[in-house]
Order: sequence, then C-alpha cells, then structure tokens
Amino acid sequence: MAEALISSILGLLTTIAAKEAKQTVRLVTDVEEEVERLGHNLQAIHAVLEDAEEKQIPDGSIKLWMVRLTEAAYDMEDVLDKWNIALQKLQIKGVGETCNLKAKVCSCFARCLHVNRYDIGSEIKEISRRLDAIAEEKNRYQLAARPATEKIGREESTSFADVSLLFGREKVKEDIISSLLCGSSEEVSDIKAISVVGMSGLGKTALAQIIYHDGRVEQHFDNRIWVCVTDFIDEKNVAKAIILSLEGVENSRVNDSFQLQHLLEGICRSIQGKRFFLVLDDVWADQRQNWGRLIQTFKQGAPGSRILLTTRKETVANLMKKMMKYSHVLPLEKLSDDHCWMILSELALAGRNEKDCENLEDVGKKISKRCKGLPLAAKTLGSLLGSKRCGQEWENVLNSEIWKLDIAEKEIFAPLLLSYYDLPSSIRQCFRYCATFPKGHVYRRDNIIYHWMAQGYLGLDGDQDLELKGREYLDFLAARSLFHDFVMQKDGLISTWKMHEIVHDFVQFLTSSYEIVIEEVKPGSNSMIDLSFKRARHLTALIAEGQCLPTSIYGAEKLRSFVIISEENTVTYEALRTIFKQAKLLRTVDFGWGNIIRDTIPKELGNLIHLRHLNLNGNEKIKRLPESLCELHNLQYLNLNYCILLEKLPDRIGKLINLLYLETCGCNRLPCYPKSARRLTNLKQLCGISLRVDRNHRKEFSLGDLENLNHLQELWVGLKGRAVDDGEVRRAKFENKTHMKEVLVTSSDQTLDTDNIIRLFNPLSGVKLSFLSQIGTNNRYSLPEIAG
Repeated sequence: MAEALISSILGLLTTIAAKEAKQTVRLVTDVEEEVERLGHNLQAIHAVLEDAEEKQIPDGSIKLWMVRLTEAAYDMEDVLDKWNIALQKLQIKGVGETCNLKAKVCSCFARCLHVNRYDIGSEIKEISRRLDAIAEEKNRYQLAARPATEKIGREESTSFADVSLLFGREKVKEDIISSLLCGSSEEVSDIKAISVVGMSGLGKTALAQIIYHDGRVEQHFDNRIWVCVTDFIDEKNVAKAIILSLEGVENSRVNDSFQLQHLLEGICRSIQGKRFFLVLDDVWADQRQNWGRLIQTFKQGAPGSRILLTTRKETVANLMKKMMKYSHVLPLEKLSDDHCWMILSELALAGRNEKDCENLEDVGKKISKRCKGLPLAAKTLGSLLGSKRCGQEWENVLNSEIWKLDIAEKEIFAPLLLSYYDLPSSIRQCFRYCATFPKGHVYRRDNIIYHWMAQGYLGLDGDQDLELKGREYLDFLAARSLFHDFVMQKDGLISTWKMHEIVHDFVQFLTSSYEIVIEEVKPGSNSMIDLSFKRARHLTALIAEGQCLPTSIYGAEKLRSFVIISEENTVTYEALRTIFKQAKLLRTVDFGWGNIIRDTIPKELGNLIHLRHLNLNGNEKIKRLPESLCELHNLQYLNLNYCILLEKLPDRIGKLINLLYLETCGCNRLPCYPKSARRLTNLKQLCGISLRVDRNHRKEFSLGDLENLNHLQELWVGLKGRAVDDGEVRRAKFENKTHMKEVLVTSSDQTLDTDNIIRLFNPLSGVKLSFLSQIGTNNRYSLPEIAG
C-alpha cells in the first residue's frame, strides 16, 4: 500500500509543478526546499519498499515503520490533493488573468489565496519533517532495493471456473451421500442434519457443491435448496433465500415488505409432505435464538429430509446436535501433501511439455507442502506458479522469506502472501480495498472499478483509460484465483464475483484493522461509532433492520471512503451533517439504497472537496440536491438512479468539469436537465437524460446541447417533442462523437417513429442503437459506417 501511495505522491508533485508553472499567481510559496527534499526522501524510500513489505510480516519493528510511513504518505497525498484542487479552482475562476477582474473581486480572492497558501504550506512542512525522520529510520533495517515488479501481461489461458477437483475427498463425499440417502429406520423417518466443520480454505463449500449436484442426490429429493449464510445471520434473510430457491426468482412473489411469519408460512407450504435437501453454507451464528423458529419450520418437511451445514465453528455444530434429534458432526481434515500437489499441479503444469513437468515436479512438491493441507492455498499457488516460466522462479517462490511464520494464523495466510507479493503494487491496493465490503458480498465490476478510480488506484485523474485499466486489474486478480463464483457477460467480461472467506480474512490481516473498518449497527449496539483509536481510512457500516446510522461518529477526520449497506431508511439528515462536517477528506460516499430519510442533502456536502464518487442510487425520498454539490470540482461519478422523487438537479451542475459518469435512470419526476449540463465536456456516460429534439428550448436541455460532449461513449436518453428539428441535429455535431458505442432510447413522444429516430442518430457511424418497449420490443440497430 505504501509503495502505491508514494508513487501517487510523486505523480502529484509532477502534476502540481506543471500547473504552478502556468500560473501568474503562485498559490503556495516558501516550500520549495521542503518539496525538493520530499521528492528525494520518497524516491529513496520507494526503492526499498518491496523488501520492506515482505519483511514486515516476521519483523514487527519493520511493520511499525511501515504503518508510520503509510500514515504520513496518506497525509501528504491529502494535502497535495488539496493543493491540486486549489490550483484547479484558480483555473476555473480565471485567476491567471487577474488584470481583467474587478479590484473588489481580486481583493476578496487574494485573501482566500493567502489562507490557502498558509494552510497548505504549513501542512507540507509538518508532514515533510515526519517523513525526514521516517527516511532516516529506514537505514536501521538493512532494506535492499529490488527490481521493479513486472508489468501486467496478458495470460495465454485463464479459467474462472472451479478447477480444484475433489482430490482427497472421495471417501468423505461418499460417506455423506450415503448418510443423506439412507440411515437407520429412526433416521429415515425423521429429519437429519450433518455439520461439516473445518478451518478456512479446507474446501467445505466445494465438498457441499459436489454433493449438491450429485445425480443420486438430485433424484432422491423432491426439493434442493442452497443458502449461503454470511457472518451476521438474519432469520428473515435466510427464510427469504429459502423461499426464492423453492419458488424460483421469476415466480416468487416475496418482497422486502414480507414479515418473518409470512416467510416461514411460505416455507411450510412449499416443503409440506416433500423430502427436501437444504445446504446451509458458511454458518457462523451459534446462538439458539438465531435458529429456533427456522428449525421448527424445517420439521414440516417429509421424513427423510436432510440438512447439510458447513461451518468453521464447532459451537455451531454442537448447537445443531442440541436442537435436532438426529444430527451428526463431521470434522473435515486437511488434505495430504500428495493431494495438495494434485490440485496445484493441475494449474501450475497446464500447457507445459513433459520435460518441463519433470524438471519442475520436485520443487513443486516442496511448495505443495507449504499449503498446509488447504485446497484453496493449493489452488492459489497453482495459479501463481502457472505464470512462472522457469525453475528458478519456482525456487524463488519456495525460498521466499514470507514463509517464516510461527503461528497458525500466519501459516494459513502464507500461501496467499506469496500471491499477494507477486502482484504489482498498483494492483495490491485494489485487492486490499475489496475488504471494505463484508464477507459474502457480491462485487459488481463497474461499481468496484469506479471505487478504485475514486481512490486514485488506477492513476491520475487526467488518464483516459481508467475503466479499461480497472478491467485489466480485475482480470489479473481473477486469473490468480483470488476471487470466485464468477458470473460472465455474453461478451466474456466478468460481471459479478465473490471473495472467498479465507481471502477476505487474509486481506483483513494485511490491513491490521487500522485501515479498513467494518462496523455493524444492530439492536443493542452503541449509538455511536468510535474510530479514534483505529486510524481508519475506510469505513463500511452494516445497518441492521430497524436501526439508523449513529449521529455520533468519532475519529472520522481521515476517512477516505464511507459505504453504508442497508435495506431500509437508515440515514438521518443529522447523521449526514455530522459526516460531512468531520470527514472532509472523503473521496467515496456510497449510500446506494441506504434510503436517506429527508428529502434533501445537507449543504455541508460542499465541504467534501476531495470527493470523486457519490452514489445515492435508490434513495426514494430525495427531491433535490444542494447547490453546494456544484463546488465538488473533482467529482467523477454521480449516481442518482431510481431517486424516484427527484425533481431538480442543481442549476450550476455544469461546474462539475471532471464528471465522467452521470446517471439518473428511473427519476421519472425529473423533467429535464439544466442547460449548464452542456459544459460537462468530460462525460463518458450519460444515462437517464431527457432531450428536447424539436427546438433549442430556453430552459430545458436540448439535443444541440450535446454539441461539446465529445467524450460520450454511452447515452441513455428519453426524447421529447413531436418532430425532429434538423437544426438541432446539426448543432449536436454527432460526427465529432467518435467514442460513442451505444445509444439507448428509453422513451419518446408517440409521434416520433422509429425511422425518424434512426435518422436523428444516423451521423453516429457504426454505433449500436437500441429501443425499449415504448418503441417496438427492445429493437436493436447498427447505424451504418460512414465511408471515407
């Protein structure tokens, strides 16, 4: 993490120097010496960071040094970002040509400049002194420079499927299936549970999946049900998942308004007199109150029904034994070294010739012993070794210093540490950031990439390939088996995935609980969140049903991201004011579906000058946004989809000059965009906009207002007007929109037929044009290529 931060700081220093050189008004003075020394110190530290990152695991003193370095680097990046933002405001306000401004305005702004100069300059000097001491201290640890990590290369072959075959589990699989299909006469006439218990990475879930899809099991049971139970069990969510599995997502009438009683009654009706097989995967809750009502419901099934439960905790299995008459516990043992080698070699030796396989077998078997019997570790290492071409690279993996771990927890993570340190530093921070979401979270490609962009993990804001780079990073991580349960799009791109529980634990271990905090707000918990002793930079709040985000949050001053995960009204106006007043360094605010209780957002939102990502998707009570939103000149992503009561966008929204993505789909009460939106010339995606096509309306956003939006790649649009004005088509200058890939017409006046709309967008050469059901039935057209 520190390595990527320092690279970012060095890049910021270069950017700021270039901008300062263009200004006739120098924003920050008297820091030239500190900035020069800062650059030298950071370069010297950067050279040895690869060595320090690896040695910090066995050496606590180096780890503490890395923590201090990371904290100072975060602080320096924040103050440099503030400097960069201030320079950007100078450009927006035209201060470089102060001679054209009125004297009164010049005087007022000069006072603001003086404050900025003093604040930024003093902060740079204070942090630079801290970094002087840190740079001096590094000499104690005999850290050595290492060659830079190789850049990402496209792999010849990757697999997103589960390739860790069931080596070493054949007997236990057959034993479980035999127990499921038969048993003593008493067991056959009742419901039986089998609890598979074992540590992370042993393959409990994989074993359950193989059994679930076994043909004998499919034929024996009337219903099969699979439920993944995350850390924080909620009877209602488990019951809902069971209903959806029984009825099918398309046929189920279950919604969030259903009470637990209704859900349990639905389960009873569905399993009454039927023999069912239920898998409860990854169970953590070991309190009787978590299971009592569900267990009673399960007993409505036919005799011979079975429950297969997987868990890390013996207390969960023991609870099942107490609550069910026939319940067996099956401890899952580690694999032998030979079986680990079978899994590892399937991935590591794939595509190699026979001679290479023979040469690598000895060192490969030694590496497989390091897996400690964990199938996931073998799979992860196999993916890593598959990209290593020669025996010396395999030897380097075997002899890596990170194997020097003396406690069980670190031994479990050792194989994953090898894969982690093999990642380029830029991708390591993206991987670590994924732990800001809870276990069991379904990651969505675009969402996580936008989060990475907001944190600066994909490069400086001026880069044009950030989204593509994010996809490459994601593919790179996926190819190393660090994610699983992929859902692929038709075009072969990853759509969604999950992070395995052992991998999630591993990332939390890396962050040492000081960088990423996941706080659960549940009944009986404190009415405050205290981060003052955690040095948190990223906070995720899991809000339980019936709870609200606390209005008291301490230690939030250095937060860079704040995510709320909840299913109902949980965020009060007062809580928002508290956050926006304290956490002024936030770059990501993700309150999607958090249901903010008031109809507006506090004006203090304008304090968040570092903000890049604002997600208010699905907040159904918001009617308007404060004009202070328009002061967030760094904002790249604004998601207002399905804010169904939203009536108006801020008039000065055109000031968001760095905005790349603006989404307002489902905002049916939003009649039009402000005319100032035509100044959003960096937009790449514009979804949910209403365009007037019959004339250049004085107040409403019109077709011709797209004139300078030449970076657009995706446009979702509703068309207004009885006819298409040719002058507006010409003014839109579609021929200049060479990046456009897709136009989706979501609605239009009935008098606008398909032919007229195709003619309207015809200048967009080769673009995919689609219509929703209001015009035909999801018709698709490819606009012709323009010759020449």
